[in-house]
Amino acid sequence: MNAASRVTSVARAGTVLVAESVQEALGDTAGFHWSFAGPRRLKGIKGEVKLFRVRRGEGSDDEESPGSSS
Repeated sequence: MNAASRVTSVARAGTVLVAESVQEALGDTAGFHWSFAGPRRLKGIKGEVKLFRVRRGEGSDDEESPGSSS
């Protein structure tokens, strides 16, 4: 059973959806913006999984990201 596959299967087209564990691991320091998408029951996973939408940060976050050109 692959949890990432289950999360991907409930994501709307054009969005990136991740489990809370991914959001916690990356946090705010990675230059991403997060919005809570709610808890979901996913097939094969016990209990509810808290899901988050993620998008790339813009503006000053990009300037501080490694590998960005100035």
